[in-house]
Amino acid sequence: MDGRMGRHAMPSVDDQVKHMAKKLSLSDDQQAKLKPIIEDQRKQMEQIRDDSSLSREDRFSKMKSVHESSASQIKALLNDDQQKQFDKMQAERREHMGGRGPGNGRPPGNGPSQP
Repeated sequence: MDGRMGRHAMPSVDDQVKHMAKKLSLSDDQQAKLKPIIEDQRKQMEQIRDDSSLSREDRFSKMKSVHESSASQIKALLNDDQQKQFDKMQAERREHMGGRGPGNGRPPGNGPSQP
């Protein structure tokens, strides 16, 4: 833990790289190229999260855009087999997220309350 308190414990950038390296069988070169993409994504996400002027919908839209941009950069580093596995990981992530955000069938703010 890095001492930050939040709604979700975020793995470190190094942990994310290690996880993806293991899941995708990344080479050392691919891992080296992956790390700055994840670091940049994290910085952009933090800026969006910290921008209190954004509505919930705008925040979600901007985060989705950052995620899609990062995913396309990551896919460019991967071979065909790795890209297929990465797509599978992304689908599992979306399923795990359970359709959070606008367009999930519930009005904003009417989801289950979190402590």
